[in-house]
Amino acid sequence: MSPFNKVVSINLKNAFSGDPLELDHTKVVLCDIEGSTVTTVVLTAQPNQVMEITWEPNSDDPNEQSSLLTFILINTRTNKVIIYPDAEARNAGSASITAPADWVNAPTALHVVTYDYSQMKSGEPQWIIQFKAGCDPTSTVQ
Repeated sequence: MSPFNKVVSINLKNAFSGDPLELDHTKVVLCDIEGSTVTTVVLTAQPNQVMEITWEPNSDDPNEQSSLLTFILINTRTNKVIIYPDAEARNAGSASITAPADWVNAPTALHVVTYDYSQMKSGEPQWIIQFKAGCDPTSTVQ
């Protein structure tokens, strides 16, 4: 099974429920590779579409500490996605991103892309992508 088909299968099995089917964004998997990632992630909406993100770096590796995080923000009403590449260093512990104006009042979900230097592929650290926060009233764009 290809990696794409594997992730689609995981999502079809775990992220949909109910009748009619509804997508549970807290269970969506973009990548099933496990590894070093940030923890204690909190996504909080602020005025003017600003989304405040805080986290614990969860690594002592200096390469991981200085690596840049990419944020994937999903509008859970429309399923539109915005990628914020290289948004902030992992050791910073916080960042702010701005959602589009047409996302006001939309609930959001956040996936975070980190690098795991203990898993190297072709000389590059492995990307780890995991759902981290959102899908609650504090993550609704203001």
